[in-house]
Amino acid sequence: MKKESKFLDIGKRVLGTIYIPALMYILITIIAKANGITYFGDGNTLRNIVLDTAATATIAYALATQIKNGRFDFSGGAIMTLGALVSIYFASNHAHDGVAFLVINVIVCMVLSLLVAVFYTYGKIPIIICTVGAAIFFESLTLIFNGGQGATISNDAALNFLGKKMGPSLVLVCISAVIYFVYHNLTRAGKQSDLLANNQLAAVNIGIHEKRNVIGSFLVSGALYGIASVVFASQSFQIDVVTSVLGTVSTAFGAMLPVFMGFYIGSFSTGAVGILFSSLTVGILDYGIKVIAPTGYAGAFKNVVMALFMVFFYLASRKGPKIVKWMEEKKAWKDAAKKTRQAA
Repeated sequence: MKKESKFLDIGKRVLGTIYIPALMYILITIIAKANGITYFGDGNTLRNIVLDTAATATIAYALATQIKNGRFDFSGGAIMTLGALVSIYFASNHAHDGVAFLVINVIVCMVLSLLVAVFYTYGKIPIIICTVGAAIFFESLTLIFNGGQGATISNDAALNFLGKKMGPSLVLVCISAVIYFVYHNLTRAGKQSDLLANNQLAAVNIGIHEKRNVIGSFLVSGALYGIASVVFASQSFQIDVVTSVLGTVSTAFGAMLPVFMGFYIGSFSTGAVGILFSSLTVGILDYGIKVIAPTGYAGAFKNVVMALFMVFFYLASRKGPKIVKWMEEKKAWKDAAKKTRQAA
């Protein structure tokens, strides 16, 4: 009996983890076929979905590290952009190697994230003001670094293969997932960060060093931003300097949907797995929009669909269980009333 119950529990967890991306793929396939689009589902589809998933997941892991602790980091996009510019410059002129490009990017992004953490913790500045200010500052540095020339590695196979090919992209996603899982589930600092997020006063009273923990979490998210920056740079034709204020915010916050969806899917397994499968869902949706949307309208169509999907998912995940419970209670009340009448 216990064995059957265990298998049933595993089945529910597996189903809860995969049903959203599976339904999304089926839905996009039906819409594509109904519109006479036959190439969705061919060999090239897998590659495009994997690359879209990698770009989304690597950013989502970095964002989730701070959001899980109740902090919204608006500097992530600027960190990724400046990190890409600096690492491309040094890797192209000195190392000319993909691994060196990754290592330099991770180090640069960790340093930038550390600066944000120091200003936040020791300056006692509200997190929104601190990260918005950091984003503007880092964006300004893109106009100064290397004469504000921008950078490109679109034609440099020695550097861009990490984000352009399925194998290396999946490896980077796995590395990000492992870092996220190990930090939040296996390290003392990760568990303490959860305590601080749930009850800051109680956590500090039992001896948790809050400033040290915050700086540690920003270092972890900085490393994850570094990995995301490599994928971002590899898949972009050009890394441009940032001329508009907060022009980089959308770079990172485009992964907001898979973060919140990942928290829900992660309730069936772990947060790391949840973010992976939520990013897969968004990857399928993203590529599906590119295939289905009218020529020239893919960008606008994507924004509308993503916004509607986020609202729908919130209502389904948050309000759905309450509606189901209300319907069950209503049914139970009707059944009880029917039995009472029959007994009378």
